[in-house]
Amino acid sequence: MNNIDNPDHSITHIRFDTLEITVRNIFTNKTSSAGRFWLSIINVAIIISSIALAMSTHESFFQEYQNELSFIDRVSVFLFFIDYCGNLYFAENRKKYIFSFWGFIDLISILPTILQIYSFAFLKSLKIVQALRVLRILRILKLLRVITEQSKAKKVKNPILTNLKIYFTALFMIIMICSTLMYYVEGSLYSKEAIAEGQLNLDNQNRLTNLSSTTSQLNTKFVPTDPIDGSPIPEEKRFYTSIPVAMWWCVLAISGNSEMFPVTIAGRVVACVTFLLGLVLFGVLIIIVGETIVKHFFIEHSHSNSEIKSSKSLILALMCQRNWVTAERIAEIELMSEEEIKERLKLF
Repeated sequence: MNNIDNPDHSITHIRFDTLEITVRNIFTNKTSSAGRFWLSIINVAIIISSIALAMSTHESFFQEYQNELSFIDRVSVFLFFIDYCGNLYFAENRKKYIFSFWGFIDLISILPTILQIYSFAFLKSLKIVQALRVLRILRILKLLRVITEQSKAKKVKNPILTNLKIYFTALFMIIMICSTLMYYVEGSLYSKEAIAEGQLNLDNQNRLTNLSSTTSQLNTKFVPTDPIDGSPIPEEKRFYTSIPVAMWWCVLAISGNSEMFPVTIAGRVVACVTFLLGLVLFGVLIIIVGETIVKHFFIEHSHSNSEIKSSKSLILALMCQRNWVTAERIAEIELMSEEEIKERLKLF
């Protein structure tokens, strides 16, 4: 009765229910139109934020476009924050989601920027914020997972486009993760900040040992070393000065050609993993393209023959089961061609 007397209230209630259903579908039904639309936004944000994170390590580019990169970071974190809160609110088991691997990745993608906004100086001094910000690159794993799940849910007639989408997503993921690892494992040892800090520490040590200023300037230039075995890293071997440069190395490494080689132990471990992943990607590409070519140009005739043989065997098995023909007769029929069987059937 109240709804009839207050039509505006009824319309508002219906709109609220519709909005609630739409929001629920965004985070619980990934196959709905609203869910697909939100996933598209998040996927684009993942790609753009990953590229922006990589470009922020290039000194000249960062100085010129610092405001734009900061804006991209804030917008991406805002979208990731909404996604994290929505997934947490609509999760069947919220505690399980928080401590799950994907929940951890969602949290890591927003935590560094939140810490920077609230200016936790003690975290900045320990460089934890920067390390956590790099972990945002792991969200590309979620991008690959989403694309794979969507591909499995859809029935595609020609899987080559879907397979190539998954392949290039995996390629992008490997390039971003491996190049980021190489930059922070080896490149960070001879970054501008690391060189300046190392030189300052070396100058302080020289003062403590009562060395003269002239001798210090001429003979005590800081040289970065491998933190594992202590071997020095010469200037001509300092390749990985930014993530974009490491990405170029990663592309060459995946293709099997590289003019840049790491000199630290940890960098060589990352390089070995990258080479192995490159071999895997090359094999997967051959399988995807090869199977598609065979399917469209060679497999149709042999497929029909195998289908005929299986149908023929099934029919003969049923005939034997019903005692229409003997086992000896079935053995004779199996040796006949399709044309011979048709000629025999014309006699009946």
